[in-house]
Amino acid sequence: MFLFLIFGMALAFAWLYLVTYPVPEHHEARRAVLRGAIASLPVWYIARFFGSLFLPDWDSLVISALREALDRVLPYSFLPLAGYALFWRFDRPSGEDKAEGKVKHARSIRRLTAFYAGCITPLGIGEMARIMPNSDLQTILLLPLTLSCIALGLPYAILRWQTGKLPIRLAVGLVSGIILGLLTLPAWLMSVRYWLPALAIPPACLAIVLLFALPALRAAPTEA
Repeated sequence: MFLFLIFGMALAFAWLYLVTYPVPEHHEARRAVLRGAIASLPVWYIARFFGSLFLPDWDSLVISALREALDRVLPYSFLPLAGYALFWRFDRPSGEDKAEGKVKHARSIRRLTAFYAGCITPLGIGEMARIMPNSDLQTILLLPLTLSCIALGLPYAILRWQTGKLPIRLAVGLVSGIILGLLTLPAWLMSVRYWLPALAIPPACLAIVLLFALPALRAAPTEA
């Protein structure tokens, strides 16, 4: 089961790379994965600092959700952006042909997704070493799904928010906030033995993410 935590994200991105990434972008995608892997180390240590702010024996719903948010969900969602910004600029299309803007947008989503995959995949190894003495179903089975939601969903949401108009930004922010909030709940739900909702939340969130992110990843470089 630990193999799922270590290799699940890597295998999922390898499939996306082969199926959705155009051949001319393969070199750039591999470079983004490598740079993301370099950024994973500071992301890991910063996340551990924030996660240490709440003690493990504080078991209320609010405290458990805050601990999960600060320990994993929020750092893994937004800290990679700082690393990405060191290597690439977030371009906002302006004064260009609509087709050209869509091409740039699709390419940016694929590149940022590759960076997130490279950054988050090594974190699975760190999580395995961290939970090995006290592993449970939530950390072994559901955590990889949570990491996949972040790696696939945040690049799409961030760039869609950046390039969209106000209604789109509000919708993207609302949906992203709801999904990230839901991803903080399974740990507490498992601790109080609410198995069904705990097991349902990460797959449901991943299905929603795939519904929006996959079409963007599949957009061809020449597509208008």
